[in-house]
Amino acid sequence: MEDITREQAICMFYNVEFNHENAARLLKRMDDLGELDICFENDYEKHVLVTRKKILAEPHHYKRYRSSTGKEF
Repeated sequence: MEDITREQAICMFYNVEFNHENAARLLKRMDDLGELDICFENDYEKHVLVTRKKILAEPHHYKRYRSSTGKEF
């Protein structure tokens, strides 16, 4: 299983080429939505946007991607 970073996942979610500029722009767009974060359930290649509260409430169900910067979300 190849690790997918949070930055790669957000680019894949929006179907745009992965690069640092696109990742930063799309992560900002997601952050501007408020409480949403990108995560996955069973398949790390199937990305979903879920509220951060839901991710924290159901850690057995929703898994977070690691960030390439090492920043925790």
